[in-house]
Amino acid sequence: MDDHLGRILPPMINAKMSIVDETLQLVNDWKSKADPWRAKVRENQMFRFGEQWSQDQKDQATSRGLLTAVVNRIHPAVESGKAMMTAHRPSFRVAPREDSDNKIAHILSGLLAFIFDKSNGIMHTRQAIDDYYTAAIGYLVIDYDATQDMGKGEVTLSTEDPLDVIVDPTSKNRLFDDANDIFVVKRVTKSVANAIFKKQGKKVKEASGDSFTQDPGADVVSTTGDVFFQEHIGDVSDEEYVQLIDRYTKKNIVECEIFESFSGLEKRMNLKEYEEYKKEEVWAVGQNIFENEKEAVQAAQAENQAMQQQYLDQADQAVVQGLRIDDVPKPEPVQPVPYTKGQLVDGGIIQKLQFNVAKPYKYRILGHTLMKTEELPGYHFPIVPIISNHNRTPYPTSDVALAKGLQQYINKVKAITIAHSQASTNLKVLLPEGSVDMDDFEEKWGRPSVGIQVDFSEGSPVVAQPTPLSNELFAGEATAKNDISHLLGLYELSMGNASNAPDTHKATIAIDEFGQRAIRSKLLDVEIGLTRIATVALAYIQKYYTTEKIFRVMQPNNSMSEYVVNKRLVDDKTKEIQIINNITIGAYDVVAVAGSTLPTNRYAELEIHTDAYEKGIIDQVEVLKKTEVYDMEGVLQRTDKVGQLEAALGESQEKVKELEGDLQTRDRESVNLKKRVEVEKFKADLDMIKNRMQASESLFGDRLNDILSQIKSLSSDTKKDKEKE
Repeated sequence: MDDHLGRILPPMINAKMSIVDETLQLVNDWKSKADPWRAKVRENQMFRFGEQWSQDQKDQATSRGLLTAVVNRIHPAVESGKAMMTAHRPSFRVAPREDSDNKIAHILSGLLAFIFDKSNGIMHTRQAIDDYYTAAIGYLVIDYDATQDMGKGEVTLSTEDPLDVIVDPTSKNRLFDDANDIFVVKRVTKSVANAIFKKQGKKVKEASGDSFTQDPGADVVSTTGDVFFQEHIGDVSDEEYVQLIDRYTKKNIVECEIFESFSGLEKRMNLKEYEEYKKEEVWAVGQNIFENEKEAVQAAQAENQAMQQQYLDQADQAVVQGLRIDDVPKPEPVQPVPYTKGQLVDGGIIQKLQFNVAKPYKYRILGHTLMKTEELPGYHFPIVPIISNHNRTPYPTSDVALAKGLQQYINKVKAITIAHSQASTNLKVLLPEGSVDMDDFEEKWGRPSVGIQVDFSEGSPVVAQPTPLSNELFAGEATAKNDISHLLGLYELSMGNASNAPDTHKATIAIDEFGQRAIRSKLLDVEIGLTRIATVALAYIQKYYTTEKIFRVMQPNNSMSEYVVNKRLVDDKTKEIQIINNITIGAYDVVAVAGSTLPTNRYAELEIHTDAYEKGIIDQVEVLKKTEVYDMEGVLQRTDKVGQLEAALGESQEKVKELEGDLQTRDRESVNLKKRVEVEKFKADLDMIKNRMQASESLFGDRLNDILSQIKSLSSDTKKDKEKE
């Protein structure tokens, strides 16, 4: 057992334990370490949704006559952060490690967008970011569903509840790359289990129940308010519940990477796959290697014909020189020589590198029964964390937890303010003893326009005024509100508060753009997770998308892109099958495009593009794309026709210049009246052409001015609308 395993496994676990027993032991051990953090997470979740007074605090407030008011600043701030960081679908940039794979890299970028849209990725990303704020960890998961697309299967994106996930407690890496195991533990009914394991009904029936519960801490669960979670609902079925564990683990295995110089193929495989690879046949013709026997035979025939022609040439030369033809050596016919790729590896023609790697595996355990074992694609866990405030443990502190003190201060200020208002509207009168009949006084005091007899000889009544609240109290409340927003990477304008917005349209746009910098640190956490999830998705794509498929992706500009992968074509000559856009081979890197999920300011974009157009950097078509013109396609078509007219006009003007040059030449060469007549006739023809060109130029100018007027009018209207807002 290596050092890492020795650190993370309890002493009683050894190599003789079954996978099931080892898994159950690890779950129980690591869960006990995670329970305090899980209880805090549930507390933070309840706090975010309004459960912001503990029972002790409520009792103390009641005894002092205070209301337990809640002015929830955390929830809208979290919602604003979610909205900002999921305004758009993330864009991914796939880069090939070989220049020849640029086209495939573009297709893979489109497939990542397809998987995101097909799986409702915005919804899952929003949930992960919600957990990121509240629990400090959100999870995205890549999986493969063989039942989708009529049995062809689809790679899917989903999320997991952080309270269902148990991580190696010794992990220090932000993406848990140093964790040996990650567990997802849930309670499901037998019906749900039968749906998951459709062909294993007998095992499901025999699977034993378990007392394990996902209740993260009964001491923090409260139903006194309006906040409810799954544990409040309890069991909703009379069926037996059983524990389902998905164990993601890593095994050290031996892999090989081979490189074929004759084909350019670079591929990584395990030892089993390598043994099959070595059996593949190739054919050698001279120094050339062919993977297709027909191609090898054709190459051998071509080489034999070339050698035969060379022999005949040498024989003719020998006759001319008076030599014997028998002295010219006859070439030996070339035949394709069959080899296995294993023989080429041994001969050094195919390069092979062998090394140890940690490969992810997945075990599915129902109750005490191992239901499925699966080697996963790639080299990373398909469950990817998005971590806030990473502290080199699997138990970080959330932004909600950090903001609790500020929120509690706001609530207490509000409670004090309400109590002070109540005291101010219920005056207290200090009366000298014996000056009034107290029963009569209290009965009449609340009446309007009433007289009360007071014996002033006993002293004058005094109305007790409440002490005014300090301005520092309200200033502190305002500061606390701002601090919560800043803590969550937001500012007032981004949350919809336009009270302090600048007076000018451009200034507001500029501040809005600069304000996005406040959330960049948070967004970087999210983009790290998105990059990793895309890397995992690429591995799944290359493993499972092996047949011909058509993918259609809606682009941000509402255009539709279509991608055809693994298209099989039959060569008319060789009858061999060729694969076009083969995405199953090749090595690629991927990153999430920075800032691609943030909202874009369409007013700012229109203004930038209009300015670029006025400077001649772009054409009016690019400006039009940034507008909300309904009939954009029609306008673009008309704009294209104008462009064609402009090109035709340019060609006509060049033709006129040529004709004018010809005219000048003819004029100089005219030496008699007959020639002069021809010149005058030519001039008349030229004038007619000029008139036609002027008419075309006038028409083009009118159409171009109409379109430019439309764009300027649209830009002006947009500015006015924004200023009205």
